[in-house]
Amino acid sequence: MTMSPPNADPYKRRTSKACEHCRAKRTRCTGSSPCDACIALGLGDVCYVRDKARPRRAPAASKRRKKTSSPDSASTHTPPRYGEAHAHFVRDVEMAIDSWLESAGHTARLSLPGPSRLATLSGTPLPSDGNELADLEDRLLMAYRAVQHFEFLPPGRVGDLYARHRTLPESLLPDQRALVAAVLCLGRLSELAFEPVPLTQAEGPGSAAGHRMRPCPPDEAREDITYFRLALAHLDHWGAASCTALCALHCLQLYAQILGGPEDTREILSAMAWHARELGIHRRETAAAYPALDRVGQLFFSTLYKDTWFSTLVDAVPFTRWGEYDNEHSGSPEPNRPGILSRLAVLESELLTQIHSGRVDTSSPEFVLATESRWWPLMRECGDERDDGMLALIHPYADIRFNWIRLLLRAPCLSHPTLGASSTPIVARSLSRILHTYASLAATNLFHPCWAQLRRIVTCGQLLVLCTTARELGRSEAEELFAVFLALLKEHIGKFDFIPEYIAAFESVGAFVGLSVPVAPQPAPRVTLPELPFMFDYSLPTWFDSVYEPHLLQADV
Repeated sequence: MTMSPPNADPYKRRTSKACEHCRAKRTRCTGSSPCDACIALGLGDVCYVRDKARPRRAPAASKRRKKTSSPDSASTHTPPRYGEAHAHFVRDVEMAIDSWLESAGHTARLSLPGPSRLATLSGTPLPSDGNELADLEDRLLMAYRAVQHFEFLPPGRVGDLYARHRTLPESLLPDQRALVAAVLCLGRLSELAFEPVPLTQAEGPGSAAGHRMRPCPPDEAREDITYFRLALAHLDHWGAASCTALCALHCLQLYAQILGGPEDTREILSAMAWHARELGIHRRETAAAYPALDRVGQLFFSTLYKDTWFSTLVDAVPFTRWGEYDNEHSGSPEPNRPGILSRLAVLESELLTQIHSGRVDTSSPEFVLATESRWWPLMRECGDERDDGMLALIHPYADIRFNWIRLLLRAPCLSHPTLGASSTPIVARSLSRILHTYASLAATNLFHPCWAQLRRIVTCGQLLVLCTTARELGRSEAEELFAVFLALLKEHIGKFDFIPEYIAAFESVGAFVGLSVPVAPQPAPRVTLPELPFMFDYSLPTWFDSVYEPHLLQADV
């Protein structure tokens, strides 16, 4: 093997145009076809150089609209911009706790570190031998099927595409190739990050009925990263909107949600929203024109659900804003009345759009109290105890989600001259409900450590410290909640390298404010629930469509 000397001129191999993969990773490209980097990653078949500049994308267009949307920008009168107090809810909570610690003379800082982006991870090259590659991909497809994923992506459809991929790969379009690669990516992730567990602790090997997340082994081959990048390369080459491409993005978004950072997830959510708009499935009239097999109602609602779900965690406006879609069914009579998940997604979308529009004073007592009045029936429904089998599992997640947006509405009002007195107990009650509900889920195989879940838990812990210093919580109540919070943080050990130091920082702050750090209790035996989807919280809108969100289903014609 010939290698360049270490002190060779690094500019000798510079090329005027990089391939799409090297351009996306911002790494030097050799300019050959395929280039050396793509060959090393097993992406030689999809290495190409774009002929023209990148076509105009939706995010760029939105930025242009933002710059040119005010014809009176030259005017000396600038209208007031509202919503700033709520627009950075998560960031402002972190700033408030760190500012208080600094003023109190404590050296700890409780801002949540961000995980590394997927671009920093190295993928394992795929086997060059055709038989070895076939064996690998057959195994990954079986692993994908072993863990439930998306109801809008039937196994038969995946199986047909995979059969063509194995026998007639040239017959697949780029979006279909992207979907196959995305499925294989999740299959490898299932092997790495999920382990089968028995239905009960008493049952022995061979009685596995569920899956539980574990940290990815550090020295295992990472074909999942290679297939993730291969799917993105196929989608970039495709460059058009299709239901198949949107299904592939849902798979990739789930992968980024589990292993990536918030920027990775937001990039894919942006692409999902663009596809939904280009396909027209955000409008009832155009969505009705699609065949029932495309399941566009489920596809769009799942896109909206994930977009709003994640936007509340990163202080961002959803890519699909309230008012841009007309498929809200809140006024539909039974049996097509939407379930609680649909109403929560629309409620979040409306609130986030109002906050980030700058045209609604979201801190005014009139807005806050009127919003809570409209939420009141939904709040009671979220708190109801259910005993109707599988559907009862929805309510813990609905309760967490509802109390999270109550925090979004009320936490920025903690220092409000009028709303502050009523906001503090509401914030304390909401964070208590979130932490206790997560604690109950942690005793099952439905609790999957990931950044988004950690973000919610940490913000509740930060607010817990602030509410304790405000004397809203009694000592025994605050200490009990603090113990629950620390136990939830410990569930993420092994998933993120910074968790042990982060727990130590919170324990130090707890002792500083007078909260004794309790002795860790014996963990309760875990209950394994069978036949549940991969990443349950994120799969809820598509898993329960047929029984809980019937308004999303299209009649077979």
